[in-house]
Amino acid sequence: MILYYAPGGGLGHLTRARAFLHTMAFKDRAAILTPSPFAKDPRVTGGAEIIPVPKELAGDLPRYKSWLRESFARLRPDGIYLDAFPVGIMGEFCDFQFPAPVYHIARLLRWTEYAKLLTGAPPTFHTTYRVEPLVEEQERFLRNHSLEIATLDLQYPYESLGDHVEELIKDFTRTGRPLWLIVHSGPDRETEELIAYADEMRGIEEKSLPTEEGHPQIILVAPHGSEHLREGISHIDIYPASALFPFADRVITACGFNALRETEAFQARHRYIPFARRYDDQFLRARARKRDEAGERGSRGAGEP
Repeated sequence: MILYYAPGGGLGHLTRARAFLHTMAFKDRAAILTPSPFAKDPRVTGGAEIIPVPKELAGDLPRYKSWLRESFARLRPDGIYLDAFPVGIMGEFCDFQFPAPVYHIARLLRWTEYAKLLTGAPPTFHTTYRVEPLVEEQERFLRNHSLEIATLDLQYPYESLGDHVEELIKDFTRTGRPLWLIVHSGPDRETEELIAYADEMRGIEEKSLPTEEGHPQIILVAPHGSEHLREGISHIDIYPASALFPFADRVITACGFNALRETEAFQARHRYIPFARRYDDQFLRARARKRDEAGERGSRGAGEP
């Protein structure tokens, strides 16, 4: 059994965990250790065994490290895979003795901020799987503490959405109106900003539309609705939301790793807002996407007469 360590209470670590387990064909012999409440949703975890982190350990580093040591000894995994944070979300893996080979799934971090957690010896990783470009300092650190660095192209699993979702898609498309999706799992203040952004875009674009048929219908795709939903904006809870992207005329998201990764094939339809995170650098990721988009436009133009 391998153990995937998915820290944080949000949805992103779990979505990436499932993609990693799918890409590596580990699904049938993996467990996910996480504090996230989204782990209770089988759509998110895909049936993987879940090892929940007790809520009372939040913020208590000594007790948390002790609980991790006891859990690893009890579970006896063949390998331990650390998502996103090479020494953990609180520095819990500084000066930590692992009972099995340890691996790392590396995404972009605000390294200057995250490096403040390096208060002891970090793990030596058997392999670091880099899933997106990293800043120079983060890359250098991982090369110094990894036996191997590998670039991994994560593949996201998409099972059948089910008959009820297919009927929803038919309802959306039979109107003939453009379909806009706002996709976000929170926090609420960010969802509200994305809703306001979509509503503003709609207001601007509707001024040039001659008929009602051209007015977009906007759907918030999220685990829960928002009290700030505006007129003409509705809510559905579909996971994975990316399965709806081929049917959408526009997709509006934040700039988390999964959101940018899953919209790569839909860049012309994608609009996004980066949000501040303690360790995740959504602004740098957004700038990289803009460079990609500019390069795409340039390559198309180069072939034109």
